[in-house]
Amino acid sequence: MATVALEVAVAALLGYCRRVEIAAVVCVNVFTNPLVNYLVCVVESGRAMPIDLAGISLFEAAVVMVEWQLLRYALPQRPGVPLLGLSLAMNSVSYLAGVLLPIWV
Repeated sequence: MATVALEVAVAALLGYCRRVEIAAVVCVNVFTNPLVNYLVCVVESGRAMPIDLAGISLFEAAVVMVEWQLLRYALPQRPGVPLLGLSLAMNSVSYLAGVLLPIWV
């Protein structure tokens, strides 16, 4: 749920504050986050070593593209940060938090 909270916060900071926008961000994340985590576990379970930076980058790029398309479907385009930029910003922040959290804790 930390990922959802972070991505909602990023969306709100970028001006996506209406209820329908926040609901869309939550729904998109509730769909993509468990799916990508499951896929990472499946891929890692068949390998002797964890996924490297290239693999994680590929998964993250796929998530950005899928979330962008889902947001395009759920939200009408409006002036401001484009939905691709929103998806990229949200996923960048949550990825960095995932990398930095173990260092801070």
